[in-house]
Amino acid sequence: MDVEGAQRAPTQGDTAPAFAGTDIDSRQVSLTELRGRPVWLIFAATWCTGCRTEMPDVRDAVTAHGDDVQVVVVYVGESASAVRSYSDRVGNRGGDHGGSSGSGLAEVADQNQEISAAYGVMGVPSHFFVDADGVVQQVHVGPLGPDQMDQSIEAVKAG
Repeated sequence: MDVEGAQRAPTQGDTAPAFAGTDIDSRQVSLTELRGRPVWLIFAATWCTGCRTEMPDVRDAVTAHGDDVQVVVVYVGESASAVRSYSDRVGNRGGDHGGSSGSGLAEVADQNQEISAAYGVMGVPSHFFVDADGVVQQVHVGPLGPDQMDQSIEAVKAG
């Protein structure tokens, strides 16, 4: 996987690179505006089998942890229409998992790869757990299981 202009990936203790984008429901998503709340940033792709495999567990974690964490899924190099179609197909939109503000799950198409480059993404899925102060607490590359998701959310909530 090649992300044009990729920077060094932030590691534990680094300030998370600021970004702003528009989610597939046309809502603005900005890391700066999410300050004060932990953020779980997932870099994914619609063609990524591991991403698809872990998505039901991600949705369960969003449901279980509610307002404790904001999940932002960034789709590397993909258009909003492709992400919308994928999201509908895998069940991310509708019900408790999306489509309404404050749902805890935002999906952003990073077609020009600006966000992905800022995070030095080399593979998907890549997970960045950012605390309420905007500091990266954990980084994981590759699919996570439900236990690891819960542990990482608890850790990032603690700061």
